[in-house]
Amino acid sequence: MADKNNGKPKKKLNMKTFVCRILFIGAVGYFAFVFVTQQIDMANLREQTDKLDSQLAEQQRVAKENESLKEIVGTDQYNEGVARERLGYMKPGEKVFIAGSGE
Repeated sequence: MADKNNGKPKKKLNMKTFVCRILFIGAVGYFAFVFVTQQIDMANLREQTDKLDSQLAEQQRVAKENESLKEIVGTDQYNEGVARERLGYMKPGEKVFIAGSGE
């Protein structure tokens, strides 16, 4: 019988060792799966955080712009500028020059 196995005695794998190996492989596989899925989730959360940070910066810029505009709205200089630019008003006796096209 030793001749068939090249002179080595046949090792018999007992059930306890087999179950332990299967459980170990399963545990390693499970932890690897959990690790990979957590890394993917963390990458997605980082991406969302970056988007939200850029949106926050934009909203802060708009808020600052609105605050500065709020300070000048209602002043005589602002009202005069709006009347001239949007409504086409001018002061009495003022001369208006319209630039023509270069044709």
